[in-house]
Amino acid sequence: MVRRRLGDMLEGTRENLISLLELVSGLPNVMVGDDVGDAVNEATRLYEDARSLLRGGMLKEALVKATEAYRLSQGAFHHPTMMAMLYFPDDHKLAVYFPLLVPILLPLLSNVVREVKFWRAGSVPETAH
Repeated sequence: MVRRRLGDMLEGTRENLISLLELVSGLPNVMVGDDVGDAVNEATRLYEDARSLLRGGMLKEALVKATEAYRLSQGAFHHPTMMAMLYFPDDHKLAVYFPLLVPILLPLLSNVVREVKFWRAGSVPETAH
């Protein structure tokens, strides 16, 4: 049972860290906080320690390290700052804000086009009195 649980903890830690790496790689402008980075570094260290202890035949000690590595990797992946990036990436933010900005941008762009036409024609636009 110890071997099975140890394998589950090591595999879970590995999957969590890979998923976190894919999340951060997929969103290039994600700012990863120091607390998440520290948890990932510590989880990685504990993961390697557990594997070394496993190779040495120290199953119970390896299980303790692997369980802590799993807990830290879960905490890093499910950290509130990372979850916000997972559910609200830039594409979704653009989809929300774009309809709000269009009514402002259309008159602005039409005035810029009008000014460019007048400038090219060499005349000054009339101002309303």
